[in-house]
Amino acid sequence: MISASGHHPRTAGWARDALSLYVSAYALEQSLVQQRRRHQDQEWVLSHEELLDRFAALPAGKFPQTRRHAAALISGTGHDRFEFALGLLMNNLRPASG
Repeated sequence: MISASGHHPRTAGWARDALSLYVSAYALEQSLVQQRRRHQDQEWVLSHEELLDRFAALPAGKFPQTRRHAAALISGTGHDRFEFALGLLMNNLRPASG
């Protein structure tokens, strides 16, 4: 990986660590969601509407941006967010110049 990617060994190692941690966390979260569905017939711990209501209940003076952009903050599916985060990690690993 190191010679093919052109990255310093520490960069390559830390990137591998970050990617494996993120993928493992996503897999665990999906497993917990599946367990919850089987036992309670619910897709999420909180419904989309409940989460929006909680954001709307935040103090406006302390959380104006969260309240204003609540729908965008919780948009997308879990898989959409997973692909987005992997893209951020992978696209920001620029080959070492030299």
